[in-house]
Amino acid sequence: MKVIIFPSYGTSRLPSCFKVDYSDSNWRFSESVLSQIESIKWNMVYTPNTKTDRNKHFCIPKDEYITYYYSTPGGPTPFNVFMVFDVNIKRPWCIEEYDGAESIHYLDDYVCLNKEYNYFKRK
Repeated sequence: MKVIIFPSYGTSRLPSCFKVDYSDSNWRFSESVLSQIESIKWNMVYTPNTKTDRNKHFCIPKDEYITYYYSTPGGPTPFNVFMVFDVNIKRPWCIEEYDGAESIHYLDDYVCLNKEYNYFKRK
């Protein structure tokens, strides 16, 4: 299943051209939003040049995710960065967040140390 996350600190919204209903708790999985993202002509690169590529949109495909760099001329940063992550929903997972930076974390790498206290540690 495809899930939208924000890997950069402080970013929490897609560019305004994407019609997103953030009040819907399932917006990250929305077929409508994902099809809007896929309909844009993205330039595939290793990494965009922040000085010369300010008016282009880029994507960097990896095995289980694609990182998108959406140009934001005149904004505080040259690009808005978000990812579409292909989550294996057969495994328990969550979106972890630290100072606005999000990542997908699978929960099956925990070991129970004490059942009475429901105390776990990562493997």
